[in-house]
Amino acid sequence: MKKIFKEDEDEIISFIKNNPEDCIEMGITKLAKINYTSTSAIVRIAKKLGYLGYTDMVYSMKKKVKNKTDLDINIETKYRVRNVKEIKLFINCLLEKKIAVYGEDFSRIIGTYIHNRLFTLGIESHFLDCINSKLFFDGIGQKYDTIILISNTGESEKCMEIINNAKESKKNYTIISFTGKRNNSIADNSDVSFVIEGIATEDKIVKYPNPFYGNVILGFEELLMIYLEEKRKVKKI
Repeated sequence: MKKIFKEDEDEIISFIKNNPEDCIEMGITKLAKINYTSTSAIVRIAKKLGYLGYTDMVYSMKKKVKNKTDLDINIETKYRVRNVKEIKLFINCLLEKKIAVYGEDFSRIIGTYIHNRLFTLGIESHFLDCINSKLFFDGIGQKYDTIILISNTGESEKCMEIINNAKESKKNYTIISFTGKRNNSIADNSDVSFVIEGIATEDKIVKYPNPFYGNVILGFEELLMIYLEEKRKVKKI
């Protein structure tokens, strides 16, 4: 059988498996330094193992080592997609298309963050902030191709209104959603559905720690790592 990992890669994998807590605390940069390698090399190892990135790999290994069930409130990243092909579709949207972003209440903060991150990377982005989304799709929305929606419950009436108006418009939009549970109306009506588990509640005031919002940012940053790697490949061709 062909050897998949090099000897130095095996050593890094063993180090992470034996010291997951330390790896979480030190981060990818310090881990690379003490192992005399690069952060990109560690990301490649994560991809070989089938993880989305460094964070996903370390937390997954930590969970396997501890071998215990999830807590009701778990701040570890739980980042799921229905099909790996959806990740590629998402990356293609970042590479080729213009994107509008929407979130309300606490999700609005996350939506603004994603919008600003896209803008700083040179991706044309618009924060969808209108009372009647139909006006958006009849007007300025025609220049955009992708809609990103953030909703903890996955049942936001405003997000569903945006989806319905997008589908009724003459343009074929790609709908991407970040929601806090597996089965919900927004995910069911999205072309790409990322689930980052939190506490999916309809309450406007959340009284308990909710990892959803922070983990959306962590998950989005992992996706950006994949995007930047793909962008470098495109430039080399």
